This record gives sequence, structure tokens and C-alpha cells, in this order.
Amino acid sequence: MARGWESKEVESQQALAEESMRARKSRITAEQLERNARVHLLQLDVARIERELAAATHPRRVAQLQAALDYVHEKLRQVD
Repeated sequence: MARGWESKEVESQQALAEESMRARKSRITAEQLERNARVHLLQLDVARIERELAAATHPRRVAQLQAALDYVHEKLRQVD
């Protein structure tokens, strides 16, 4: 009977160690969270500018939007 209890205890310890290891791997640092937020905001900017660009008809507005899109793409490259 003691052997069964010991093996269950070992099994429990192994499961706990595995869970702890998974938790450490899945932790995201504050820096990573900040970077992810920056990337997400820049991607939203890209989507908005592309929508406006698709609707723009005036050549100056198209040029402005294209410059803005190029700028945001450059910022995205810098973040990566």
C-alpha cells in the first residue's frame, strides 16, 4: 500500500514540475507586451490608411496617404 502512495506522490510532483515549466515558458515580459501593443497599433494604422487610400480620389490626398502608409510600414520594420 505504501508503494502505491509513493508512486502517486511522484506522479503528482512530476505533473507539478511540468505545469511550472509550461507556466515559465508562457510568461510574456513587459517589454514583449509593449512591443506587441505597438505592433498591433501600427497594424491598425495600416488598415485605416489603406481603407482611406482605397476611397481617396484627389491626387494630393492619395500622395499624403501613400506617404503615411510608407511611414507606418517603416515603423513596423523598426519594431521587428
